[in-house]
Amino acid sequence: NCVPVQQVGASLETNERILRELFTREMEQGLIEVFNFGHCADGNVHTHVVQPISQQHTGFDIRDHAHTIEDAIVKATAAMGGNPAAEHNVGVKTQRLRFVHPTAMELVKRIKAVFDPATIMNPGRGIV
Repeated sequence: NCVPVQQVGASLETNERILRELFTREMEQGLIEVFNFGHCADGNVHTHVVQPISQQHTGFDIRDHAHTIEDAIVKATAAMGGNPAAEHNVGVKTQRLRFVHPTAMELVKRIKAVFDPATIMNPGRGIV
């Protein structure tokens, strides 16, 4: 996500707070880890929320919560005047469709279904 430079610290704190609110127990148990890296000086920080390999057989699967995590961080980023995927414009169009134009998103889903009726292309990623 990319926020105004003066908002970088607050953005990272907000992301951490959101994740702790959504996944209090999982965060305390080390089932979820958060890594931030990238171009902090220009406001573009890559936030990766992962489940350690050593914690993948615990009954919790972070992949089941990917959209919840993404939605929460994207909304927080937008509230700070940021862009959910500013670097290389990756994901921006998908995010705009998901949060602004539900009818357009439904149309995109229908088009994808024509080309990928078995949903085997990029399962769980992008437009689903």
